[in-house]
Amino acid sequence: MLLLAAAPSPARATTLSTGYDTSCSVSNDWVAQCWGAVPLAKTGTAGIADLRAGKGFNCALRKDETVSCWGDMGSLSFGPATGDTPGQAIAGVRQATQLAVGATHACALSRGVVYCWGDASRGQRGAPVSPTPSAQATYVEGLYQVVRVAAGNGSTCGVKVDGTVWCYGSGSQLTAPGGMAPAPGTGTMVPGISDAVDVSLFDGHGCVLRKTGAVACWGSNAKGELGTTPSTTPVTAPLDEPDLGGAAKAVAVGPGYTCAVLADGTVKCWGGNPNMQLGVGYHRDSATPETGKVLGIADATTISAGATHACAVLDAGYVNCWGTGVGRGDGLCDTVGAYYPGVQYSYPSSNLAACFSGASATPYAVRGLGPLADANQVMDWAEASLPQTFPPQFQIPSLPDRIPNYLVRAYPGNTYLAVNGHGTPHLMYLGPDSGGQLRDLGRLAQWARQARASQPVTPPINTTLQLLRTLVTVDFFPGAHRTGCDNLYVWYQLSATAGNALPAGFTPTSVRLLKGDTYVDIPSVREDSRSPVSPDTYLGTAGGCPATLIRGDDDVEVVLYFTIGGEAGQVRAKVKVMETS
Repeated sequence: MLLLAAAPSPARATTLSTGYDTSCSVSNDWVAQCWGAVPLAKTGTAGIADLRAGKGFNCALRKDETVSCWGDMGSLSFGPATGDTPGQAIAGVRQATQLAVGATHACALSRGVVYCWGDASRGQRGAPVSPTPSAQATYVEGLYQVVRVAAGNGSTCGVKVDGTVWCYGSGSQLTAPGGMAPAPGTGTMVPGISDAVDVSLFDGHGCVLRKTGAVACWGSNAKGELGTTPSTTPVTAPLDEPDLGGAAKAVAVGPGYTCAVLADGTVKCWGGNPNMQLGVGYHRDSATPETGKVLGIADATTISAGATHACAVLDAGYVNCWGTGVGRGDGLCDTVGAYYPGVQYSYPSSNLAACFSGASATPYAVRGLGPLADANQVMDWAEASLPQTFPPQFQIPSLPDRIPNYLVRAYPGNTYLAVNGHGTPHLMYLGPDSGGQLRDLGRLAQWARQARASQPVTPPINTTLQLLRTLVTVDFFPGAHRTGCDNLYVWYQLSATAGNALPAGFTPTSVRLLKGDTYVDIPSVREDSRSPVSPDTYLGTAGGCPATLIRGDDDVEVVLYFTIGGEAGQVRAKVKVMETS
């Protein structure tokens, strides 16, 4: 039995990266963490906006738009391992808005231009090809007007504002016109693609997400990772995945397998399954997405695929991972066994889900980025609202067999509230009003939002600040009026109310745009753009170019996240999006 105790405000993941042996995430309150073979010291997390995991090393994009790396730095020409703290800023990188890390090199996107450093032996950094890695970031000739960049093993690809995709390096598995191998260090356009919004690489194949929600892949298909019958002959022109079952909103590539998040929040993975990285239990390889639905996840927003495991961010910012190596370091397995509402399996009895030696055949929550804090908040709210049914602080030392492996609070009269610890969390009820059955009350995230809305706000975090004169602009491709990555901007004026001064230590951290049931996170709040104009007012901007469906004239709600003295808060304002020209 796992009885819940009080917990602080939950950390919610805004970024996620899974590499060869490490995974990393940054939360909405700027808590950066890595779990696996290349840890991140807690003392080294200040000012980090994003983290990317490579092969034995990781890199960090800081809020000041510089980049630094740590770990085994030999391939990046920084010498031996540098411990667990990001090192010196990469020379030649300024105003970075996106970071991509491959096996032995890394790249940053700055104002539409791609700069790379590290290994150049396979042409992944453009010309000149060199057997000697370099710590100096250099421009990849031809990768300009880029909105998204990806790096893999011996390859780099960029999505341009016109929707085309250009790739460099022999690891890209592309051929030049006429079927010949491209000249070393030169770019090759992915054929047949003019509507890409994102691209993903790892080792052996690549995939693009198209504006329609289709996923097209090329390269090695030895394990069925392209969604067709496995073949030893690489595919040099992208193939649309035939069995997605719906439009995709995110795609991720791992070695020998591919994953996509569909518009309905479900996740499908296909290809090789030697490390259980498809998230479907102990099953053989799957050559089609149709049979590769990841168990227990129904509200994913983004995904990252690594060498032996994959991870997804769920709607409320929870992180789930599956495969081998997921539990290395400071990691997973908050509960033993896993139950997923709506899935007709009992995993402990059928041995489909495991949490041993850092492996899991089905999704498991990452400690610190799971549902525990929200479960506490919802159950506290239930106790405050219905104290006769759910008397606070009441505990029963035993549970019925039907709800083991849940996060549980027990009350008099054989009454229980429970939350599944893994997969998409649901609030469950068992008691006199459920007819003896465990009743699914819906997703925990929805209940948590209601609980937060029903609770009084504690000053000064949320009651003394308000957003004024908020402006959101979008300049989106195709046909973008600007070059580069300056596609989505939020200008805001924040003021203290009732004549109060801004609290000491006020620090904006990130911005979220809500549009109906979807949202877009902009983690880059530019420090150099914020300036105090009076003791009670701040002006600031946030900018970036995430893959988004936001367009001009859309009605959105702007959520500005901030911290004051270590406490997290937020303010909101509704606004109509403007399209710039």
